[in-house]
Amino acid sequence: MARYAQLQKKDIREIAGNYDLTLINYEPIEGGAGNSSYLLRTRQGNYVLTVFDDKAPAYVVRMGQILLLLAEYEFPTTPLLPPTKGGIISMYTDKPVMLKAYIAGQVVKDLDETMLCQVGAAMARLHQLPAPDFLPDKHP
Repeated sequence: MARYAQLQKKDIREIAGNYDLTLINYEPIEGGAGNSSYLLRTRQGNYVLTVFDDKAPAYVVRMGQILLLLAEYEFPTTPLLPPTKGGIISMYTDKPVMLKAYIAGQVVKDLDETMLCQVGAAMARLHQLPAPDFLPDKHP
């Protein structure tokens, strides 16, 4: 079982500072699998802060590279906010951290036929994108 990060307001302010964001308030987001997520409300907008409790930094960097690639091809995805000092992720203590724009909405567990068609169309479009050379060509 993953050990989830319990961030305090001072911790979140420090992390937000790495992105030149001014924190107004925050709240935990439930449902993370192996990570701890928080909704940050800042003067600059709303963001999701994810602390990867059980992932190596290299894994999280690759995830960020994929998000940037998807954005480059205008594929609908959560926009990544890079740290102001460069790079794709930041670190908090010994854990990789990623900040993404918050997309308002709800989790839908039972997709209707229209939603399933939309998912299928998105998957078809995704499979038309060229695979980046930083991804492995074999799965373990």
